[in-house]
Amino acid sequence: VKTNDCTCRLAALSHHIVSPYVFILQLQNITTRVSSGVEMGSYYHPNFQRGKPHLIHLINTNTALPQDAAIMSTLSAYPGFPMGGNNNNNNNPNVGKRIMVYSCHHDTEGEVTLQMPHGKKLDHMGIQVKFFGRIDMEAGAHEGRPHYDFISLSKELVPPGSLFDVRTIPFNFRGVEKIHESYHGRNVSVKYFVLVSVQRQWLPPITQEHEVLVQIPGIEPPINEPIKMEVGIEDCLHIEFQYEKRCYHLHDVIVGKINFLLVRIKIKHMELAVIRRETSGEG
Repeated sequence: VKTNDCTCRLAALSHHIVSPYVFILQLQNITTRVSSGVEMGSYYHPNFQRGKPHLIHLINTNTALPQDAAIMSTLSAYPGFPMGGNNNNNNNPNVGKRIMVYSCHHDTEGEVTLQMPHGKKLDHMGIQVKFFGRIDMEAGAHEGRPHYDFISLSKELVPPGSLFDVRTIPFNFRGVEKIHESYHGRNVSVKYFVLVSVQRQWLPPITQEHEVLVQIPGIEPPINEPIKMEVGIEDCLHIEFQYEKRCYHLHDVIVGKINFLLVRIKIKHMELAVIRRETSGEG
């Protein structure tokens, strides 16, 4: 191998090769090709030095692989509206993020911005945008498949070719029926997200994911009758619960009363609790 203090040829890193095609693309994007002189055809990098092979391991090939385009997916602010702020719900991965909220009837639309470093280009096998509606089951809570896609749509944004500088492409998924509301629970979650994918030959695709929330507004029932129920122990304790209505809004206050119809035992204490229960499974 012909080499000096700052250049080396392809074979100098042969022990890193996983696939020849992947290795060549990595090398081209972390080095500068020597185009003249006795070292013409060699690859330059400050860490390619004679007698110092340990410097090769300091090269971060992940961040430089290969001329990656920066992908920014922006969802339209209308008809959705931004949602953010602090939230103490640890089960929600969107805490602290700015996301868009849509109703079940609105189209999901926005634009994708592809940005290349100045003077660089990226050869690709096509750019796609996908829209998913997915139900995720936590590991251990469900023995079947970990997730189920009830919506899976794909559109081609750009045919195979090359990317230069900055390019912005609009997209729109019209008339998609969103049958479930977004939900992030302890054992199951329902989420909708847009996925942009830049396909590359011999290399994994460059992807960017952006979640959106879907709300399905409920309709207030025309008749919201009160609830009355009795519990107890035969001939010892009879208790009657009364609630002023059956259906409540999230901002409503639960108002009711408890009547002790029969008490023949000593009551040490009594507790009243509102329980939120999550049930998941097929069927």
